[in-house]
Amino acid sequence: MTKAGCSANQSGKLLNEIIREIAPRSGAAKETEKHEASARTVQRSNGEGGVAAKIQIGYEMMQAKSLTISGDATTHKKQNLESRHANYAVRASYSDEKQGETVPTVNRTRFLGVHTSVNHKAATQLEGWKNTVSDIADVTNRSPLLEKSSGSNIQHVFRMCEFTAKLVGVHSDHAEDQKAFARGALSWKLETSRASLGYTYIEELSEEDFIRVADEAQAEKISEVGEAKWDGMSSNEREKLLDDAISALAWRLGEEKYASLSAEEKKDFDLFLWVGCMMHKLLNAVKGGCAKFSSFWARKNLRGPLLLPNRDNDAALDSASSSLTAAGKRALEVSGGGAVKLTSLMGAYLKHRDDKKGEQDAHKAYMDFFSGISTFPDTSNTRYQSHIDAAAVIIAQLELYQEYMRHARDLKQNRNFNHMENNIYNALQDLPTQAELLVMVFYGEAVCYPYGRTVRNAVTDGRNALDMGPYHEQVIAFVKRLIETPEIILSPDADPQEAVMDGREWTNPEAVAIAQKLAPSFPYLRELFVDFCDGTLVTWQRFSAEFVTGGAIDSASKSNRERAWMPATNDANEGALGRYRVLKRAKVRQTLHLQNAQVMYNRNGTQDFMDAKLNRPQDEAFLRAEWRKVDSSKLTKRGNDEVVRANIATVEEKHEKDTVRAGKKAETQARLKAVGDKMVLEESEIRKMTLKAIRLQLQFLRSLCEDPEIPRAKDTAKKEAAKEALIAAMARY
Repeated sequence: MTKAGCSANQSGKLLNEIIREIAPRSGAAKETEKHEASARTVQRSNGEGGVAAKIQIGYEMMQAKSLTISGDATTHKKQNLESRHANYAVRASYSDEKQGETVPTVNRTRFLGVHTSVNHKAATQLEGWKNTVSDIADVTNRSPLLEKSSGSNIQHVFRMCEFTAKLVGVHSDHAEDQKAFARGALSWKLETSRASLGYTYIEELSEEDFIRVADEAQAEKISEVGEAKWDGMSSNEREKLLDDAISALAWRLGEEKYASLSAEEKKDFDLFLWVGCMMHKLLNAVKGGCAKFSSFWARKNLRGPLLLPNRDNDAALDSASSSLTAAGKRALEVSGGGAVKLTSLMGAYLKHRDDKKGEQDAHKAYMDFFSGISTFPDTSNTRYQSHIDAAAVIIAQLELYQEYMRHARDLKQNRNFNHMENNIYNALQDLPTQAELLVMVFYGEAVCYPYGRTVRNAVTDGRNALDMGPYHEQVIAFVKRLIETPEIILSPDADPQEAVMDGREWTNPEAVAIAQKLAPSFPYLRELFVDFCDGTLVTWQRFSAEFVTGGAIDSASKSNRERAWMPATNDANEGALGRYRVLKRAKVRQTLHLQNAQVMYNRNGTQDFMDAKLNRPQDEAFLRAEWRKVDSSKLTKRGNDEVVRANIATVEEKHEKDTVRAGKKAETQARLKAVGDKMVLEESEIRKMTLKAIRLQLQFLRSLCEDPEIPRAKDTAKKEAAKEALIAAMARY
């Protein structure tokens, strides 16, 4: 019921009504007259499902032969949030499991929760992963599910070294912090994973051999702490020291076992691959193409798209119309124009992310009345292909959108455009802006839509992202073909079987028809399209670098790529962060750990696992006790306190740097003042000065005036050049 959106306060009442409706004469129906599940009971039930989800993940990771991880981060109300998922092969259903039978496995992506963090740095993300895995391991190891197997030398628990030994890949977007995180995860694996070989060796020892090595480890520990101190220890203290001794032994044996592996076995053991989200490749490819627009207009000495400055920058440009002031120059630098600027403005005007702003339903009703198209692509939010979609919508309804802007203006009492409306209206009639829109329409039909279809199908079919290298070679080859023969898409009689990358029909036939009709009006359209494709080509090649011939993915065997299965997109994490925002709006006071418990239970199919693995009274008792401990631990406050302490530490560090910087500045000013008091004025004396003295005097002169001809100290490596610069400066002043 809570999954469907029913509040905890109403769930008990609703449950009783369902029971009375289904079985009105049953004993359960009579009990509903006396009892009703409280909101506290409902929340605890959801929380217990979250504990079970953690045990499920820990158990599955122990059973898995390998695993990969993925993550993403965002900020919500000035709070840093990170989503985490793990990918591994697991049985399709626990209900079909039978004793002694081999159950087929399928690749699954498991949700590990959304967590707060102090910042988005790679090191912080890695530490967050360590804490998450440690928490899962702790709950799993303490659960009744992991009972010491008879005949085993040591209890087989979920250890961190086992996780890192099985960790064979990271999947993320292409941001530099994510790549740095992947490098950090690899280092973590290499530093800790070999101990798993030692634990495996110890578990497989005969009872006699285990007693021998355990006695040796105990003797070493007694010798280390002293026999008198050992005798005075409690049994728990001795057990802790023995566990440490076994751990040290496992690390030592693990290193020995790793050293004895062949080169190929070491390569398999150390396997670690990184792959970027496919949709981020497309996103960045289009950005690479759009970046070529501005250079095209400058290179061809053509008037570019109309500038669309905001109100303040527009005023600065107007005041500097005759000669640009400093403010005017800054306004010119930050003001943009062109197709993407227009699609962004129209997204904010027609479908703003804040539904209280912009035209919203008024636009929907008008467009539906005249064209049947009622929505504008969501460029106000970050949506894949939204700007390509917007370009197609604008071109398909160009005259209607121009008329709508006049309609919206004339509805007002003063019948005037506001600043944004005026920018949009002018840009809709601007020919260079229209040319850029046409290019985006053609490229979207040729590359973006077919690429998106292929990637979505890959996700639906569970295709491994590591096997997408050959496809990206085809994409790059097709873009090169567009550059060489753009007529296959620009021609009025272009055939979609040849012009569309996957040979399917046009996605927006109306937009394509109008674009082909308008194309002859722009004699430079062919060159503009080729330039755009050239920009996307460079970006495709850069963002597909992990698939390069001879690289880690290309060199990996088929079996190793299967071990490191990863989905084609990072949608799971982006969806989790979006879901957090939606749930937070609906349930403002719900704690993050309770939200994680509910979502992990529902997304990971935990009920199936509970029915098969956590169905004993001791399991249920553990779930109840564990959630009560979590719920009373003030996790939310502890997380917030950690963020505040980190922020305070950051501020203090900045203040310390400010103090050091101020001290250095004071020292420099004192040194320069001394130089000013003893200025060398004569050329003959300057030629006798040392390089250090010349640099100081040049620095003093730079501090007095803004003269670009006076070189900085770093630009005066040669003494003779520095002398001539100082002589010239003294002659001017």
